[in-house]
Formats: sequence, C-alpha cells, structure tokens
Amino acid sequence: MKFLPYENLTIRSELTTSELKQRLMAEIEPKKLLRSPFKKNNLKPYEGNLTGDTFEINRIIHYRNSFLPVIKGRILSDAAGAKVEVKLRLNIMVQIFAAIWMVGVTIAFVAMLIASIREGQFGAVIFIPLGMLLFLYLMTTGGFKAESGRTKKDLLAFFEGEVEDRNLLL
Repeated sequence: MKFLPYENLTIRSELTTSELKQRLMAEIEPKKLLRSPFKKNNLKPYEGNLTGDTFEINRIIHYRNSFLPVIKGRILSDAAGAKVEVKLRLNIMVQIFAAIWMVGVTIAFVAMLIASIREGQFGAVIFIPLGMLLFLYLMTTGGFKAESGRTKKDLLAFFEGEVEDRNLLL
C-alpha cells in the first residue's frame, strides 16, 4: 500500500490524436506564476502545456488546496482511434514535505517506543506519532480525492472517451 495518493488511468477514445490534442488545447491556458484570487473569470478550466504527445496540466482553482493533482499524460494513436494514458500525482513539494513529516514522526515514534520499553511503562502518549501519521494520510488522501474525481470527469468529457484501465492506488 502506498502512503501518498496517486492514480493512473487509460482513456480510450474514437477520436484521432490530432482531434484529442485540439480538444485539450481548447481547455488549457499557459501556466501563470501568480493568479488573483479575486479574478474568477478564467477563460479555461486548466493551465499547463501540451508538448508533442505529452501534457502536464492542473485545474485552475480559486482556493487553496496543496493536494491538487498534477496531471501528466500521453496521447497515443490506436487502431480504434486513440488512447490517453494519464497519471495524477501530488505536487513534488508536497511529496517532499510529506516524506520529511513521515520520517520525523517515525523517528519520534521509535524513540518513544524505545524509551517506554526501557522504563517499562507504556503510556497513551506513545500513540501521538501514530495519530500524526494517520492525520497526514487522511489529509492528503481527502484533499487529493476531492479534486481527482472532478478532474477525471473533465478528462473523460474532453476526450469523449471511457476509462479502459484504472489503476487506483493509495
């Protein structure tokens, strides 16, 4: 079981690769360093880029969610049209922060466990690090899943396709 959420899926479409690229380009705008939280009239719902057959995009939101999926994909031609391989992942900085959090909390848990064994006393305080790990897991998974559901629905609509293969791992 993976601790940090991510999803892989393959969307099959009867459209050609060039049609899929045109549809995707119609839904994305260039990435901006800063967006005004007060200007909510974006022309397009996603930002990012399409280079050749690959794309990297994310949904434009007007609220803070550090767990917004980064969407990377490839558009491939197929005998029956085309397929799009999509990977939804957490932002790399969020992954690094979560890894540091997990390592620190695990070290604290091991230190507390060793101290409890030496003293021969086990208190409820030893479960605090486990609660912190559970909190991180629920926070990242909840924030990610809330956004990934909408993203997958949008991608299926953009590409007029259906999910062929779904590998949902948490």
